[in-house]
Amino acid sequence: MTTYYIYVANNSAKVQTFFLFNELPGMDGVTKAYSNVYAAGRPRQPDGSIQQFAVTTDAFAVCGYQQINKNVVISGTDNTPMNLDGTDPDEANIVVVDGGPGFVASTGGAQSGSFNITVKPYDEGTYPDVWCGYGKLGAIGDFGPAADDPNRSIRSTPGVKVVACWQADPSATYIVTPVVKFYIATGTFTKGETVTLTEIGDKVEIDFTDKGNKVYASLEMKSDGTYSTPTFSPTPPEVRSTKIKY
Repeated sequence: MTTYYIYVANNSAKVQTFFLFNELPGMDGVTKAYSNVYAAGRPRQPDGSIQQFAVTTDAFAVCGYQQINKNVVISGTDNTPMNLDGTDPDEANIVVVDGGPGFVASTGGAQSGSFNITVKPYDEGTYPDVWCGYGKLGAIGDFGPAADDPNRSIRSTPGVKVVACWQADPSATYIVTPVVKFYIATGTFTKGETVTLTEIGDKVEIDFTDKGNKVYASLEMKSDGTYSTPTFSPTPPEVRSTKIKY
């Protein structure tokens, strides 16, 4: 498992709260999906104060019972860990029974780099709001309400955040291929809220794809409110009180 680090310096003219988003994974079989607000930083002063996030390449299949629309805060989830190296467990199986959807024993069968979510047959008329998606452990640097979902299944791993979700169809199999591309933006968001990434306003892309051992990304919000181009390195940047030294 790899950990990626993001450093954002606030050199703008006002206090900023930076939010972290994960790019939607590749999703074979999915018609419409939403990203979720992954993490929220602390309010950062306009003196070069630095927000740090750390995220890993862990992957979880997640599911729940809720109508998925834009700007809905997702809660009440079940989750199960997935391998991305082509070994069991890398296929999650959802059954829908009285009380809603949940995971049963995971199996194998996905290609390396992906995991599968298989939804067993169920009555869509009785259960119209089943959803599933991709989750990750909460990012280091996240701030605000408790990291855990108080309504999650007692069998699930605590601290898992939904980063992408969609309405689940009966008898469907979805192939999910996570990516290591992230976005930073400011605005009025709630952690777990569904969003369309093209509609969240000004943002900066941090793409670790093909960066090898360059797992540290550094950038700033400049005095005019725009973002610098991220700089990638294999070692942590020199962090000072007023700026990041590239």
